[in-house]
Amino acid sequence: MTRSRATLITLLCEDKRHEQFARRFLMERGVSGRRIRSRIAPPGVGDAKRWVRQRYPEEIRAYRERANAINNILIVLTDVDHETVEIRRETLNQACRDAGVDTLKIGDRIALALPRWAIETWILALAGEPLDETERIQPAHKQRVEREWRTAARRLAESCTLGKQLAAIMPASLQTACAEYERVRHAL
Repeated sequence: MTRSRATLITLLCEDKRHEQFARRFLMERGVSGRRIRSRIAPPGVGDAKRWVRQRYPEEIRAYRERANAINNILIVLTDVDHETVEIRRETLNQACRDAGVDTLKIGDRIALALPRWAIETWILALAGEPLDETERIQPAHKQRVEREWRTAARRLAESCTLGKQLAAIMPASLQTACAEYERVRHAL
């Protein structure tokens, strides 16, 4: 009997903006919205980064349990804020160790998308706004983010393809996330 090899993509996100951006990016890459399942920190739980960190080992466990039956991908979106991408990655690894779950292994189709400060930094950078990703987004940028997030996701989808590189002016954390996606995209 042949097993179904349908692809399921799980998004583990801090908030709705992360989810909307990632979903739009995936759909621009040709993924059906029906194949995307979202886990978003519920409103009122406090620190959404902590919620993602707590859910991360559970989602890795679920990913690995399904891996033999279906193609599945886990994409984790959580802001780095004032930390570095490396520190946030280690925080997620520590959450796994604390929960008795193996950290990422070679072959895992798990991608970490870790924007410095906020996803809005990526959106504005993709919209051509020259920003330092180590600094907070100013309140004046919020309207532009609201107008540009769909276009930014499309630009990222176009740039994040085999053989294309993101412009050197893009934030390093965005370039890293694109490389993470390319690493796992073969399952799509």
